[in-house]
Amino acid sequence: SPEYIPDFYAKTKDFALSDPVITIDSSVAKQLYYPLFETDSLYLRKSALYQVLYLFEHQTTLLPAKNQEDILIQLLAYIESHFKEELTLEKLSSSIGYSSVYVSRMITEKLKSTFPRLLNQARIRHASFLLTHSLLPITEVAEQAGFQNVRTFNRNFKALTSLTPKEYRLTHNAHFSLLKE
Repeated sequence: SPEYIPDFYAKTKDFALSDPVITIDSSVAKQLYYPLFETDSLYLRKSALYQVLYLFEHQTTLLPAKNQEDILIQLLAYIESHFKEELTLEKLSSSIGYSSVYVSRMITEKLKSTFPRLLNQARIRHASFLLTHSLLPITEVAEQAGFQNVRTFNRNFKALTSLTPKEYRLTHNAHFSLLKE
């Protein structure tokens, strides 16, 4: 809370930390545990917070803060680049340097979606491309789009396109359209 550390907050409110993770010796961590988590003393807690901030000051630098649009672009680009992997909200959040709670809230508020939905949309876009431009078996398309099994792929594909992958291929793939005639 900014009320605990007003001078640090004032100095850093328009900035982000270049590396939001710091290293603390185990002896220092043990020293800080009681004042941070087991006391009701405001002064003791503040002193421990200032000690942590001192460590931040010496282990990282302040950078101009990114605006929310920059963060959204970063997270969407990350999803597009990594949808084939076993991607989680925690991996995504960690990769762009924000908490999973913050990223989830941004996706909900700014994109009116959820992380699983964004991930499935990226996977289905890729699968649609493969179904339209290749003769790969549907099982292979599912795998290359990042789905763990064909059943999940079929369910998600139909939910987003209203067609099964086979129906989509027959309607959109020139190779298969010619075979139908």
